[in-house]
Amino acid sequence: MVVIIPFLLLTGISYERYFAGSKVLNDLLQPAVVALAFPLYEQLHQIRARWKSIITICFIGSCVAMITGTTVALLMGATPQIAASILPKSVTTPIAMAVSGSIGGIPAISAVCVIFCRHPRRGIWAYVA
Repeated sequence: MVVIIPFLLLTGISYERYFAGSKVLNDLLQPAVVALAFPLYEQLHQIRARWKSIITICFIGSCVAMITGTTVALLMGATPQIAASILPKSVTTPIAMAVSGSIGGIPAISAVCVIFCRHPRRGIWAYVA
């Protein structure tokens, strides 16, 4: 994204045109998420044995991630729309985009947040340190 945004601005390509051109890649994200279900199915016996712990930890971790990310964004002066885009940052990209769109956020910003949260060394944070 650090390269794409300046490229779009310099060439005058609108975001709508860029998004239409990258629609195929966006559409391929959903089957990729479904493909992740097979390894989980193979470990179903372990998941069943520890389901209470897994649910509790996932719930607490999700709440903490949503609250801290949104609170920091609002404290830094983000608009409610941006805060809604940051809210689902700790899930997969297609799910974050769908949730963001349904709560009034910007799906593209949610996708960037997911990528930066999952791969901080590959994102802009590698240049900050």
